[in-house]
Amino acid sequence: MAYNRNGYYKRARIIQEITRKHFEPERQDRCLAAVWRKHIRDAFGMCYDTYLKYLHTEIPAEVPEPTDKQLSLFDD
Repeated sequence: MAYNRNGYYKRARIIQEITRKHFEPERQDRCLAAVWRKHIRDAFGMCYDTYLKYLHTEIPAEVPEPTDKQLSLFDD
């Protein structure tokens, strides 16, 4: 079975939505570090650098379909 990053992309999408909901650029109490401290750190158990990495992740629109090169367990 091939490894995919679907779980990573789901977490990144959730984290980006939480940040979009709570972040305000001009307010010190709603900066990225405050959003991480109040909403992300305890729920996801990640450090601030990892949080920033998830924020900058580009999430693909859809997961690519398997190609002919990928082996299949069942013949159709």
